[in-house]
Amino acid sequence: MPICPRDSVIVDGECQCREDTHGTPGKCKPDVVLPICPRDSVIVDGECQCRENTHGTPGKCRPDVTLPICPRDSQIVDGECQCLPGSHGDPGKCVPDTKRATCPEDSHFDRKLQACVCNAPLQGDPGNCQGLILELPLLQLN
Repeated sequence: MPICPRDSVIVDGECQCREDTHGTPGKCKPDVVLPICPRDSVIVDGECQCRENTHGTPGKCRPDVTLPICPRDSQIVDGECQCLPGSHGDPGKCVPDTKRATCPEDSHFDRKLQACVCNAPLQGDPGNCQGLILELPLLQLN
């Protein structure tokens, strides 16, 4: 009867690698049993890991959430860039909201000044525009 190395046993009168090992007696190596990973993960270095662009625990992997970087004229709302309050358009090309002013009857809206101004020849504050008052010097009659 043969004498077997430590990593093997006698089976039917011959040395064979122990259970859960393989190779030749004296050079037996452990069997590599790869795990069966859940659908949301893959084997990396013999272990299950969440797939690319996901995170968590295999079987409970969740998609990575990457928030966009918004231009200066916009902000993140529900995960998307939107123009800042008081403006509209596409992020990066937002323009200020323009509200057409309702001017009093004695005035009109000046686009350059973006404000109500008195109708000519009136002067003053819209809603209280006044006609020109000419002050003439008093003439003394001798």
